[in-house]
Amino acid sequence: MSRWTVSGAMLAGIGILLVMHFMYILVMVDARRYELLRLVLFGFPVVASFLVAFLAPRWKFVLAMSLSVFGATIGLISMRIYERLGLHVDNIGGLLETFVILLVFHCFMCSIGGVVGALSSRKSTEN
Repeated sequence: MSRWTVSGAMLAGIGILLVMHFMYILVMVDARRYELLRLVLFGFPVVASFLVAFLAPRWKFVLAMSLSVFGATIGLISMRIYERLGLHVDNIGGLLETFVILLVFHCFMCSIGGVVGALSSRKSTEN
């Protein structure tokens, strides 16, 4: 019997995404050689979706993929925070274009973590 609920698993994944964006802001403001750490932080949507799919009692892949909408939204908010802090932001287009690009990125990353997390949780319950 699983102790995690669907909402608890989603909150854990959203929390990881929030921590990632907060760490990214700190890295951009403070670090001199931030490229490697920035690349590592780009992998956090995979970690968050893996955790959601692994912990969720049902709808594992669907929940992991729905995390991509939260990731894109948090990314837009973070982009505005970067601009307010005076950091360089590459403007791709308007708000809608940026959201679509972030959504596609997060969908790709969350699909990887969702598949691996769902398969891993099934194997752990079979043993």
